[in-house]
Amino acid sequence: MRIWTLCLAMLATGCLNGYPEDPHAPNADVREPPPAPGEVPDWDDYDYGDSGNLDLTNGYLSGDMGEVRGFEGAATSAYGSYYGDYVDMQITTTRSGQYSAMALVGLSGGLDNPALVPGARLHFANYGTDQGVTMSVTGCSGPREGSWAFDAPAEDVTLEVSEGSIEGNLLLDFDATFSGNGTTHGSVEVTVPQS
Repeated sequence: MRIWTLCLAMLATGCLNGYPEDPHAPNADVREPPPAPGEVPDWDDYDYGDSGNLDLTNGYLSGDMGEVRGFEGAATSAYGSYYGDYVDMQITTTRSGQYSAMALVGLSGGLDNPALVPGARLHFANYGTDQGVTMSVTGCSGPREGSWAFDAPAEDVTLEVSEGSIEGNLLLDFDATFSGNGTTHGSVEVTVPQS
């Protein structure tokens, strides 16, 4: 039960937490950099099972998200981590002087879930579950990274799974629809952690 509370808390914070340019930021501290390879946040002494950072490559975002329309680009940053069977990924694309768009992806059920095999297509509505997997996407967009004018969860997410460029990797393609605020397509290749 405690892991679900943690996961929901992570999703609820969205994009507006902790960015100095954001008028809603709790303080003016400098934004924390992504975790270093092998580094895992030390939240408490609870055992979440296996945990670590994910190796993400070939990230990409395109579409519409809030006021940022028609964006398209390879990820300027992509990183993620896993805690037991929960996966947290962040994919950002930024075009300097024009826009920044970010997708915060939460996936529960494990990357080694039998439902996540090449050729699989899953659908998630309002944090729903499909074949033992739960997936959510929070979208963030604005004029530049850290200055998020839009911050909202997707109401509807579709996920397609393909083979990655390296044996054992998975390519995750998703479409996230934000009520009245557009649809964003995203993709990222992830190395599945070995237990």
